[in-house]
Amino acid sequence: LQGENTPHEVAMLQDLVTKEGAFGARAFRLYLVAFVGVMCGLEARDCSGSRFLDQNTGTPIMDGLRVLQRLQQSSPYAVYWQNIANRARRLSLPANCAPDCAVARLACLLRANAADVSALKAVWMSLAPGDRTALTDHFLADGIVEPAYVLTFLPMYLANGQANPAVGLRRGLEVLVELIESLRSGGFADNMQKPTVTVDLQDLAVFVRTVESPAVFMAVVVHSTLVPTSSGLRVVVGTKHKQNAAHVIWAADPVQETMALTRQMHRKILAMEQLLLASPSPSEEEETAIEQSMRLQREQDSPDAREAVASFRL
Repeated sequence: LQGENTPHEVAMLQDLVTKEGAFGARAFRLYLVAFVGVMCGLEARDCSGSRFLDQNTGTPIMDGLRVLQRLQQSSPYAVYWQNIANRARRLSLPANCAPDCAVARLACLLRANAADVSALKAVWMSLAPGDRTALTDHFLADGIVEPAYVLTFLPMYLANGQANPAVGLRRGLEVLVELIESLRSGGFADNMQKPTVTVDLQDLAVFVRTVESPAVFMAVVVHSTLVPTSSGLRVVVGTKHKQNAAHVIWAADPVQETMALTRQMHRKILAMEQLLLASPSPSEEEETAIEQSMRLQREQDSPDAREAVASFRL
């Protein structure tokens, strides 16, 4: 419901319910009822009512449950993105193109409300074009047609980053881009031969909560290791770097810093290439104007023109 999974997980749930027939349909309905009960019981102290499930938290949950009720009648894409689109509409966010859908999914991961939308848009536009493209590609990967990485504890990572003045949402997203690029360059999806690869971010999310230096945080990816597990991968922050979390002033390892700068330059070069490829070809009128400008430049560079300029200077 908060956009942590992908359409692939919806397809797996759909196949499981369909495979079990009538029993699967009844079990799924029971699961939805039980889910509502669990949500009502969060932060409970007595039986006088739900402390967690109010209008703000209950509305997106009920929207998501209504979409899930059509699990067996709709495609995995429709179920997944209808939930995201409903959340975007509640927040007055557009969902007309790929970047819009990426921002809408990010809003779900952030558990954003209407008051958070302006700040979210500002942070998104402050990111480098290449970083926005990388995040858009990640958030729109479905795990069915194209490989996708399911980042568990991503909402916790983002929430801890927002709550930590040394991190903030923008730095959190920039480091997330670096992690995504590391996963892709490592070819883990191809090596594991899975449509989706689950990546556990719990250790990173805890580190984000405690780190006190922006420099220490921005270097966390190059000081982390991707450890294979039975369910996928786990990001493990290096012990030495964890010890640096309490340092406000920190000098980076030159080798590690060079690696980080190289990755940043690589992303910027890719962004420039994509921008050039996306630039529209000049129209006939623009080509004519360019030719006229070049002809005028040649005339100005003629011997007569140079002599006139020389005499004027004298």
